[in-house]
Amino acid sequence: MTKAVLIVTLALILSSVVFAITFLNHEDSRVRVQNGTWGGPHIGLEITGNRSTIEFDCAHGTIDQPFEIDSAGVFDLPGKYVKESAGPARQDANNDEHVARYAGRIKGKEMSLTVRIIDGNQVVGRFTLTRGAVPRVAKCG
Repeated sequence: MTKAVLIVTLALILSSVVFAITFLNHEDSRVRVQNGTWGGPHIGLEITGNRSTIEFDCAHGTIDQPFEIDSAGVFDLPGKYVKESAGPARQDANNDEHVARYAGRIKGKEMSLTVRIIDGNQVVGRFTLTRGAVPRVAKCG
């Protein structure tokens, strides 16, 4: 092998290694959000381990996986959204449950959150939450 071919080969190998390390570090850059309560007008979020629960005015939801953000604080997590009705729930009543996406960003102690029902691409709402704040939720009466 000539010296030029050897240099080109080593350069290709080195660039492949750098690309792989960069790609792996990018994939591993997700960070789990610390367990705790987030609250705001019309919403409360409780992050615990591998499941988060959300309370809304006349609804509730879940995220059944760790709540993780990327290096910019951005998240987009699948979950469920269940519409509630007034009065006691009957045991034989069907839940008004929908597949949803919970997307937003955490910056310091503030979280912006958009909740979207996948069927029909309906935005349920956009919320601002604060870590440690008391949720201000009015349940259906």
